[in-house]
Amino acid sequence: MLACMKTCQKLDVSFFQLLGHRLAVPNATDIPPLARLVTAAKADRPDFCPGYAHPAATH
Repeated sequence: MLACMKTCQKLDVSFFQLLGHRLAVPNATDIPPLARLVTAAKADRPDFCPGYAHPAATH
């Protein structure tokens, strides 16, 4: 969970809003999957999460 919190912080996404969306809390903010956000961040900043490889790219 700590890794998820740190990733949210790097992406400037509220961890609690992400958690609320994933747990289907009523009126929660719609937030895309973290993998999609990380992939988009890497497109803009190649040094972002240098060890991350999108799951689809590893097959």
